[in-house]
Amino acid sequence: MQIKPTRKQTEDISEHIEKTLELDNTKQQLIVQIRTNKIPPVPDFVMIWQEAIKRVVVGEGLTLITYRVMFFLIGSMEFQNFIGINIKTMAEDLKVSVPSVDRAMKQLKELNIVISIKDTMDKRRNAYMLNPLAGWKGKARNYISTLKKMKNLKTPGQLTLDLNSEA
Repeated sequence: MQIKPTRKQTEDISEHIEKTLELDNTKQQLIVQIRTNKIPPVPDFVMIWQEAIKRVVVGEGLTLITYRVMFFLIGSMEFQNFIGINIKTMAEDLKVSVPSVDRAMKQLKELNIVISIKDTMDKRRNAYMLNPLAGWKGKARNYISTLKKMKNLKTPGQLTLDLNSEA
């Protein structure tokens, strides 16, 4: 059985150890580590499938702005690959023109790296998500269910990445 001391008990133990270690008016250093079952917080991270990124990088005709937009989208992505940012905001944050971001988004959508879906809150707007076949942010169990849901979209061809053909 493991005993978990309170903060007060830990302070008392530390004080007692300090007193008993005083020899000839010289203090010795003792480091006491108290283990907890808590996992330290992990910063947000995204899993990117290497083959998908390799295809994008090796592909011809992509501009530097397209790469910047792609990595900006990956960095802005929320759980389950949702990207809740509009083109105007991206252009402002990247300090490029709106038409440049629009062209980059068109290229990313043509490659099926970015998937465009109707915004559930405002049917006049599009929402975006990173194709789950290119990368994923979220729980593994949600990855499978998201793939199943996406197969039922009106445009199921979006859920493909041609990773077997030569770039």
